[in-house]
Amino acid sequence: GDPMAMIMGTGEPARVEDWAAVPGRLAEYIRQELDVRSSVGCSILVEGEVWGGLAVHSKRGVLAADTESRGPPPP
Repeated sequence: GDPMAMIMGTGEPARVEDWAAVPGRLAEYIRQELDVRSSVGCSILVEGEVWGGLAVHSKRGVLAADTESRGPPPP
């Protein structure tokens, strides 16, 4: 249920609008221990393959709707 697991499977950006709505131990840790409210993740592509990812988290509220699309366009 976390953005990194989602993007590693699809290569597409993923977001969690509200961690309070996500069940499970990882979500509980993210909510309670890290005090994160929302997250966005994007893949890092190397030669067209998903190599890894980057996640951004917010403790203040939902991240902007266009957060996933910010940055340079792919070549």
